[in-house]
Amino acid sequence: MMISSTLQERLQLEKMSICSCQRERAIYYCNEPSCPSKSTQPYYCDECAEMVEEKHPHAPKKIVREISTYSQEWLTVKRAISSNVKEAEQRFGEQGALIRYLERALISMPRFDGAFQFKSLLLEFDALRNLHERLERYFSEDVEPFIITFRVGELLELRGQCAEFAQEGAKYEYLSNVSDGTIWDFYHPAIEFAGSEAFVGFSQDNKDTYNRLKVRSLEERLLKYSQLQGAPQVYPSLAAPQELQHATPGGEGASDDTRITKVENQMKLLANLQANIENGRAPIIKEMQESINKSKDEIEKEKKALGNHEQMVYMLIQENKELKAVVQQMGEKLGNLLAIKEQKVRKRALRFRLEGSKILTNNEKAQFVISALKDLYNEPIFKLVYRATKHGDSAQAYHKNCDNKGALLYIVKSQNQGRVFGAYTSLSQDSLGQYKNDNKAFIWSLDLNRKFAPSQFVNTNLCNGSYGPYFGSTPDFYLASNFLTSTHQMTQNGIYNLPLPMTVTGGVGNAFQIEEFEVYQVKAKGDDDASDDDE
Repeated sequence: MMISSTLQERLQLEKMSICSCQRERAIYYCNEPSCPSKSTQPYYCDECAEMVEEKHPHAPKKIVREISTYSQEWLTVKRAISSNVKEAEQRFGEQGALIRYLERALISMPRFDGAFQFKSLLLEFDALRNLHERLERYFSEDVEPFIITFRVGELLELRGQCAEFAQEGAKYEYLSNVSDGTIWDFYHPAIEFAGSEAFVGFSQDNKDTYNRLKVRSLEERLLKYSQLQGAPQVYPSLAAPQELQHATPGGEGASDDTRITKVENQMKLLANLQANIENGRAPIIKEMQESINKSKDEIEKEKKALGNHEQMVYMLIQENKELKAVVQQMGEKLGNLLAIKEQKVRKRALRFRLEGSKILTNNEKAQFVISALKDLYNEPIFKLVYRATKHGDSAQAYHKNCDNKGALLYIVKSQNQGRVFGAYTSLSQDSLGQYKNDNKAFIWSLDLNRKFAPSQFVNTNLCNGSYGPYFGSTPDFYLASNFLTSTHQMTQNGIYNLPLPMTVTGGVGNAFQIEEFEVYQVKAKGDDDASDDDE
């Protein structure tokens, strides 16, 4: 049943506060900067409104109507962003498999075009959903209470926040209609890199979209090659590719296989052109090879002459009366070398067991950490490069000892219940303030007997000279400088899908403190020999 506006205002009036004159309920509010009663009586009743000269010398403004206006502003923004999220979810449901595959292919590419900067539709969609959650939470906690209590002044002050939410939401409106052109803008370097065999089991809509993008990629390559100096004029004139539009399965994309074949045939003609260019370079290459061979012959002659000289020296030594003493000295040196070799073998054996750690004090604890690396190393070699109580607990000391060392294993012991946990990264760290994309990184917990890999391999850890290890962009886990005295953070809702932080760190909420922190360099057996002399 619809309630008339008069009845609705009467029902709302019953919830309003009594005017400061203590006679009637306040139904007006004062928003005139020059009004003498603005600060002493911001809300007032009918009788006070009639006292124009004594109290409020201006036209009254009804609370209910203003509340309705401000509420409508917020509800309009909420509906727009909620609708955008729903439509984006539907579009990502249609093309999500293709987008996720192209993003993985883009990350895996050996190198990018220097003018191309990595962008992620998945991260953009996550940002939209995060905005929606923030708006809903802000509305329920900071806006709705003022609507319920009819506090017009506070709602007026919140208009700026409403405009900010609307402006931020406008940035993601394009996600409600992710077209072929949008996918091209984000992932075109990966279109050619990704093979069509990867789309087995994908929807027909995904395959049609990929075919259209593949045609555009081949046409752009053909246009680029046909503009080479000396290219024969046997190629069709190609205009700049038009903006791709989304097509339904079985529509325009159904003829794309023929277009791909045609363009690939033209690419073969270009390959023949390239072969002709290579043939022209052949005489130059031959001349260079002859010069190299001549240099090799001269080097062989020098080596032979040196060998003859060494033979003469050896014969003189054989005739020398002090030969026995020389042999004895060589035996002593050999013994020393064998002793040094034995020490190196013993050191490597210790590294297999992570002995020397002040945190992993028994073999059972060390074996858990080593087993966490079994998928990456058959026989890992460990070398301690940093300990907070030994090298200093500042971020500067950590980066001095750990930067550019390759794969690193972090071991942390908290002050809270002595919990032991840590992390691993396969990429060298530095102090440049940039994120790494490490598909082998993980966080581990000795007490939970578990390791936690990231759900995506973008921004897996941050290299920043002001921090220690920093995993995830939320972040999931990081150590602030001055490790032994500072408070550090671990959060639950990041890419590593961690459990409640207190079950890992033993701390309170997300915060914890530590009593020791160690970093080990990790190498595969066989890569370690060159570093033995450094110890």
